Amino acid sequence: MSNAIYSARNAGIIFVASCGNNAVNIDASPRYPACYDVDNVVSVLATTRNDALWSLSNYGATNADLGAPGEQIYTTWSPSDSFYTSLFSGTSLAAPYVASTFALMLVKYPAERHQQIIARVLNATDPLPSLAGKCVTGGRLNLRQALSPPLQLTIVSAPTNAPFQLRVAGGPNRTCVVEASITLTNWAPILTNVTSTNGTFDFADFDSTNILRRFYRATAAP
Repeated sequence: MSNAIYSARNAGIIFVASCGNNAVNIDASPRYPACYDVDNVVSVLATTRNDALWSLSNYGATNADLGAPGEQIYTTWSPSDSFYTSLFSGTSLAAPYVASTFALMLVKYPAERHQQIIARVLNATDPLPSLAGKCVTGGRLNLRQALSPPLQLTIVSAPTNAPFQLRVAGGPNRTCVVEASITLTNWAPILTNVTSTNGTFDFADFDSTNILRRFYRATAAP
């Protein structure tokens, strides 16, 4: 199985695995394929509607990557023709949320390698106290944030009397617009740029040396 997953990895295919429903630490009691040490494997534990770790979900600080909803999930799957309940719980219900997220990410970022797509999703999780120490990210899947990570605008230190320098961070290869205002009411674009592969770009506002006070903000380009 590991050879097959590695072959999929060489083809750029992401392999999403549920981490199991035994309420055990898979770092100590490995479960496969979730614990294969291959960089295209993403292991998913199950969370509840209250963002707690589902009671039967396996977990692991190094082998489980993130959580996703897996309690009382509606599904069309049924174990038999006489089984009429469509609510199920388990890590097998959580894993498809993550798999479908990767599908959407691959559509939005078709030129990126599988490592970059996986990093986007893992870096966009919502941290949860219930998952601290239970998985690599300590967080639950957040599709919206993965597709459109929040923009951050920070100050870069500069010598006295030098132009004001700022850094935009918002994920790799993202077109961003920096706007400025002196009133916080009317904003004007002063720069449009694309973030680098590390997700940032720096710029210096040379007009800032001639203006007593100026406010800045960053927005994503349409």
